[in-house]
Amino acid sequence: MTSPPPPQTFTQIPVLPLSAALDESTKPQFLRDLRSALLNVGFLYLSETGLPDQLINDVIRECGNFFEKLPLSEKEKIEMKNEKSFLGWSRVS
Repeated sequence: MTSPPPPQTFTQIPVLPLSAALDESTKPQFLRDLRSALLNVGFLYLSETGLPDQLINDVIRECGNFFEKLPLSEKEKIEMKNEKSFLGWSRVS
């Protein structure tokens, strides 16, 4: 039986430019960096998406509304433990 890997620590959220995924010369490194970010940190910030700044700001605001203002009872309705996939809300503590 193997032991679980040691917990990873990080000091910055990984930032990956989407443009690197679209260029064949930088795509392999982008994919390595993407894999590392998702396996070791669990999330990342995708830059250079071509999306309008206003749309990005709106999404960030709505995420804040969800996490800060939505009642716990509503979040629990979409808790990941109730799902077969990894889609949904999960408590931190």
